[in-house]
Amino acid sequence: EILSILLISLIFPNFAFLLPVHILFINLITDSFPSIALGFEPPEKQIMLDAPRDSKKHILSGKNGIFIIFFSVFQAAIIVSVYVIGLKYFGELQARTMAFYTFNIVQFFYILSARSENYIFKTNFFKNKWLIFSILTGTILVILIALTPLSRVLHLVDLSWQAWLACVGLSVVILPVGEFYKFIVNSLSKKVVKNK
Repeated sequence: EILSILLISLIFPNFAFLLPVHILFINLITDSFPSIALGFEPPEKQIMLDAPRDSKKHILSGKNGIFIIFFSVFQAAIIVSVYVIGLKYFGELQARTMAFYTFNIVQFFYILSARSENYIFKTNFFKNKWLIFSILTGTILVILIALTPLSRVLHLVDLSWQAWLACVGLSVVILPVGEFYKFIVNSLSKKVVKNK
């Protein structure tokens, strides 16, 4: 979020990327509730087979740090891309609206991939009902905003189907990229174990 705002502010200093009310909504709805729900994620079956983590290492060390940095940059790239598409083809207000919706949608897809180190198709999708509930609630809120006068309260405009296609289409990309990232990390981890 911060990276996206910083990049857009540097690239397009004359445009208001997101309004304070947009940032407040994103922080309260799409960041807070799913993050809290992740705390109820049941332990994975193979957790006792994993080597204990070094207590001297901080949370951003090793593959955790690489994961966080990579996906922060990747999410920022998606949001910036959508904003640039909006500016080029639809106008400033539409671009801001597209960025707002993309911020929300990409978070929902990201959290589905980031919830586990296992591939998404190897996990019980519904094992954390709170997480699914928070994502569904956030999705319903986004749809309500898009289809009702609530959009005017948030200073958003109506989008064409092409604009929605850009928002959703680019947001979905984070899922296969997340799974491919896991494949690379798991493959490298197996090689390291074999070499030992």
